[in-house]
Amino acid sequence: MIYLFDGNEVYLIKKEIEKIFAEHDIDKTAVVRMDGNARNFDIDTLLEELETLPFLVEKKAIILRDPPFLKPRRKKGEKDEERIDKNENDKTIKKIERYFDDPLSLVDFIMYSETKEYSSTDPLLKKYKDKIVHKTCRSDGDLRVKVASILKDYGLVLTQKDRELLVSYAAGSLTKLIANVEVLSLYPDPIDQDVIKKICDRSIEDAIFDLSNAIFAKDISKAIMVTRDFKALGSSVFYLIAFLASQLRFYNEIQYYDKKGFGTQEMMKRTASKEFRIRLTLDTLHRYQDTDFLDILDRLGTLEQTLKSNSGLDDYERFELFIVDLMEEYHASDQRHL
Repeated sequence: MIYLFDGNEVYLIKKEIEKIFAEHDIDKTAVVRMDGNARNFDIDTLLEELETLPFLVEKKAIILRDPPFLKPRRKKGEKDEERIDKNENDKTIKKIERYFDDPLSLVDFIMYSETKEYSSTDPLLKKYKDKIVHKTCRSDGDLRVKVASILKDYGLVLTQKDRELLVSYAAGSLTKLIANVEVLSLYPDPIDQDVIKKICDRSIEDAIFDLSNAIFAKDISKAIMVTRDFKALGSSVFYLIAFLASQLRFYNEIQYYDKKGFGTQEMMKRTASKEFRIRLTLDTLHRYQDTDFLDILDRLGTLEQTLKSNSGLDDYERFELFIVDLMEEYHASDQRHL
């Protein structure tokens, strides 16, 4: 059989491969792994393995990561030539087609990608759609519903608030949620929010979300705390500014779609974003309706230029002063409207 698994959920991809091993009784010693991104990847070596019968076992598996002869699905704004792999050529395609025409029944050929999704219009996938099992592995549904059963599988009992924090750190990714639960399951002492914050992985996007929310809520201590977390990681303040600016532009875009009456699914399609991110953004927009995102974005641009002019202060100290000045001005403006 020939398989292709793609999508953003590494955990689900691994589960699919494990399922094949179990159903076809494939011993892990009879597995050959190859990487299509490797410099020494060679199509002839791959075909030789695919066309060699298993030795002393009933069945074997060839696992190929990121097959270079398949075209990833085109992303928004991406040109065709930017996604065609350099290794792809007519000679390679013909060799692969010859194997796909008559694959060995005793060899399972498993292709996968943890970072790409492949288009069903790809010539190979289209031509051999009856021979290739293609499955895209994405999170389905709200992780808040799944977290209880996942914690139970690992023998963990957390409070509702702790579960919500864990789900927020996952940012819609089942793979990240399970990775963090696995880390927590090894922790010897009782688990609370402080433990989760210290040992669980979170994305930069999550931290930027916390920072922007703290700014909108005029929570100076929280905003400074998140900023210092970035500094402790050794991140450039320009990196922080760029991410925050991107978040503000996203808020402004979703605000526009919300006013136009677009639903969540339409917003996901237009922005190529997960439902989790759209839902959190809408919640933020509804809570901070009077926030002028473009004004803050403009001020960030001014700050960036000031930092580049080589001021006497440390970059992060200047950024913290920016946050304080911004919140104090907004607070004064609120008072004037009372």
